[in-house]
Parts: sequence; C-alpha cells; structure tokens
Amino acid sequence: MRGSELVALVIAIIGVSIALSAVAAAIHFAVTVKPKTVTKYVLVTKVSTTTRTATKTVTATISRTVTSVVVSTFITPYTLTETTTRTVTVPLTVWRTVTRRATVTQRLCTETVTTTATVIPTVTRTVTVETPGIVRGVQLLVGNQYYSYVKWLLGIAKGYVYVMMFAMKYYPSYPWSEVNQLIHELCQDHKKGLDVRVLVDYTTYSEYPQTIRYLEECGVPVKVWRECGSTWRLHAKVIIVDGSIVVIGSHNWTYSALSHNIEVSIALNAPIIARMLTQYFDELWSSRCAFTPSASAFVAPP
Repeated sequence: MRGSELVALVIAIIGVSIALSAVAAAIHFAVTVKPKTVTKYVLVTKVSTTTRTATKTVTATISRTVTSVVVSTFITPYTLTETTTRTVTVPLTVWRTVTRRATVTQRLCTETVTTTATVIPTVTRTVTVETPGIVRGVQLLVGNQYYSYVKWLLGIAKGYVYVMMFAMKYYPSYPWSEVNQLIHELCQDHKKGLDVRVLVDYTTYSEYPQTIRYLEECGVPVKVWRECGSTWRLHAKVIIVDGSIVVIGSHNWTYSALSHNIEVSIALNAPIIARMLTQYFDELWSSRCAFTPSASAFVAPP
C-alpha cells in the first residue's frame, strides 16, 4: 500500500469517527433533554356586593309640669297641677353597601384584592307623643265643700252646664237654702245664654215635683228618667261644665246631703273625661227612657 493511500485511509477513518461521535452526541442530547412546561397566568376579576342594614332607636322623654293656684272667694285656694309627658322615639336606619373587586394572581390565576365601601344613610323619624294626662287637676270635696265649689263653678261657666242627679229637692219655704242657691245658679246660667240641661231620676219627679216646676218656670230644659227595660234608675250625681270640668260623687242636691250626711265627691279638670260624659249625657237625653214631664204624661214601662 502506498503511503498516499495510507494517509487517505487514516483521514477517512478519523472522519468516520468524528461523524459517529456527532451522531452519538446527538442521540444522547435527544434522550436527556426534558419537555418544557409553560405556566400561563390568567387575570381573573371577582366582584361581590354585600348590603348590611342596621337600625338604632333613640328614645327621649320630655316632661313638663304646670302648677296653677285657683283662688276663689267661696272656697280655700287650691292647686291644679298639669303634667304633660312626651316620649319621642326616633329610629335611625343605615344601609351600608360594600362592593369588593378582587384580582387574584396565582398559578393559572392572578388575583389582587381591592375594596371600596359606599355608605348611604337613610334616616326615618317616627315621633310618638303620649296623650297628656287624662286628669289635669283634682279637688276633693268633702261634706259642705261641695256646695261652695259647685256654686263657684256654676258662676264661672261659659258654654254649657249638664246635670245628672238622682235627687234634686227645691225648698219653697227656704229660698236661701244651699240647694235652692244651686238651682238658682242654673237658672242664671240659662238667662246668660248658656246651654243648661237637667236630667233627673223619676224619684225627683214623683217626690219633689216643685223642683221640676221651678226649673221649667225659669226656662231650664228638664227631662225625667223612668224605669226602662233592664235600666231602673238614674242614680248618678254628675255635673259637666264647658267640656272640661266634671264634678262626680255621692252628693245629691238635697238638704241632708249638703248639710248632714257623710258625702264625698271630687272635681276633675279632665277634658277627655268631660267629653266622654257629655256624649253619654246626650245619649241618655235622647233615649226613649227620658221624657219631658210638661210635654208627656208618664207611661208605665213596658
């Protein structure tokens, strides 16, 4: 073999070795390299809305007391006390609306948290006012105190006087007796133009007819309550004046009641009660059980 051929053969062998080495390296690289994993991040926005309602109630009580001293030449001065209480309740309602927008960043998701809050206050006020005290003033009338107070009351009446009385006895032989003075005041109020009405039980009509005649002669309207069905007697002793003052108790308008008996009554400065009793008086006055003695004869009850 020639030297030149030998050199060529060696070069060829070296080239083949290099090629085989390259192929082997390529095969090794292909085997050892792992696949790449790509992580994707996605932005996700979450929105949530929460509404909360809170109610608070504020209550305040306001009291006012007015004291008046009533002075009269007929009786010992007395005190009328008026207390008015107002309770004010104010509920406060607040609506709180919270809106949350969230963006979260994580694998396959990106999230960040942002919070916004909006407060919309709505105030609703409810005012509750308690009715003023039903009774503004009370005067206790024991024994003869009744006569002094009622005579004074009839003298200051301005609008109307309604009387419901079981027994009312006029004494012709004693014109200045206490009972006669009260009946005389009713006549005077009628002459002044006041609305004066008297409703008595049949006892007065049958036993003291002079009372009915005296009142009719001075122009005061009188009606008599007779036994009617299950209602037997008008046993009340009530005076209503001007829709505000009520005198109620055990006193009849007789000499014995005003001078000798143990009797107790009270005078009330109570417009609510006065209005209720006025309505009741009107119902009795209009009832078929009440008759006008000068206009109709007594008919036995059915």
